[in-house]
Amino acid sequence: MLDADAALDFLREHMSLPDGRRLRETMPDDPWIEADVLRPILAVNGDGLPLHPLVYVELARGHWKTGGVAAVAMVEALRADGTEVYAIASDFDQAALLVEAMRGQARRNPLLARLFHQTKYEFSVPSTGSRIRIMSSDAPSFFGIGVDARRLRIVCDELGQWQGRELFDAAITTLPKARDAQLVIISNAGVKGTWQEEVRMGAAASGYHLFSAPGVIASWIRPEDLERVKATVPPPVFARFYENKWVEEVGGFIEMEAWDACQATVPPLDAHTPVVIGVDAAVSGDCFACVAVSRDPDRPRDGVMVRDVRIWKPDGGLIDFDEPRAYLAEFCRAHRVVQVAYDPFQLHDFMTQFQRANTVWCEPFQQGPQRAKADSDLFQLIRAGRLVHDGEPSLREHAAACGFKVAAQEDTRARLVKRGKAKIDAAVALSMAASACLYLLLEQQEPVRRYS
Repeated sequence: MLDADAALDFLREHMSLPDGRRLRETMPDDPWIEADVLRPILAVNGDGLPLHPLVYVELARGHWKTGGVAAVAMVEALRADGTEVYAIASDFDQAALLVEAMRGQARRNPLLARLFHQTKYEFSVPSTGSRIRIMSSDAPSFFGIGVDARRLRIVCDELGQWQGRELFDAAITTLPKARDAQLVIISNAGVKGTWQEEVRMGAAASGYHLFSAPGVIASWIRPEDLERVKATVPPPVFARFYENKWVEEVGGFIEMEAWDACQATVPPLDAHTPVVIGVDAAVSGDCFACVAVSRDPDRPRDGVMVRDVRIWKPDGGLIDFDEPRAYLAEFCRAHRVVQVAYDPFQLHDFMTQFQRANTVWCEPFQQGPQRAKADSDLFQLIRAGRLVHDGEPSLREHAAACGFKVAAQEDTRARLVKRGKAKIDAAVALSMAASACLYLLLEQQEPVRRYS
């Protein structure tokens, strides 16, 4: 069995970054790789067992996390005979990236290519009888794995983005099956109040090795690239993934200074300009909102202009849909409405009947990933000054009331939600309308299907 120093020497000389540099070339500028990540993982006690049965490493995006998981898995498989390594990714796509990281190591180093036999999701070492199995956290079962393992290593990649904790619980309860067993977690910071935070707090309270780097510490990440990212992603997303901070599930949406900076003179809407209307409503308790938008004539490729805003509040606890129905019908008769985008949860019947009566294209706007992308795109429109509005007070009020909800498994998007009792229906309608407007070839009235 290779001791910690010999294993580190092997990593330095034979493991590399995607650009081809060996670890020994980058370690002088990034001592944290050895001191805070690799050495704690590889350290053993006097009996040759892991000095740290659980290692929790928290790093910002771009810090060689998936590559580190691949390198650790491969060196552990080579370090001793009969080692079972399970590398668990957040989902199927991340598992594919992990496979590619290991294949990349083999491509860049002929020695590794000779030592490992590769199949689709497994790397084996014929000379030692060790193997690496790559799984995703949504695998149907983990129980029973490691039953006959003489030496067991479980490496969790991007734990903060796992959707459920069942596989993690199965993994950690598997450790006692082998005397020589270790669990390694390498992840970003996560969302407060989630089970991932419970795991992290448990690791810290139990005295296991915990390394949480404050923000960006990798020498290869350029400040100018970081600033570009900061300008394009929601603040809680940047704080979580690039500043390595645990964030609240719901944070603020947009600074109102940025919203007010988008105010300008909006010309009257003629009968020929292509328009998209966003519609959001609830049966009771909320309000009914319609927001019409067009492309900004000064920025026709990437700018959106708010053309009209109408909001109806419930009377006696119920919304009377006759008024918004009449408004929509009149607006569609007077203008070139190419699509009405709506929330199908409450408005399916209403919009189906409206489309039948008015022969207007009404498209349900799905409230899962499609909405999250639209809401995040709206944030970018406002931040970049690519949204133009005339300062309509009720729309501003709804935008100011919005919170931004970050999903644990999401890494680029957030979703508009209510904070308190204030209404946000007009902001949601604007989000759907702006997204549909930007992803339509309005001149041809044909959709560009880009949604996941």
